[in-house]
Amino acid sequence: MLLIYKIEQENLILALTRVGSHSQLF
Repeated sequence: MLLIYKIEQENLILALTRVGSHSQLF
């Protein structure tokens, strides 16, 4: 359970950084 939560948290951070970089480009 904790491992799944950690993986989901990392995926969320990666998604947020992608959105942030895209908004910087535009």
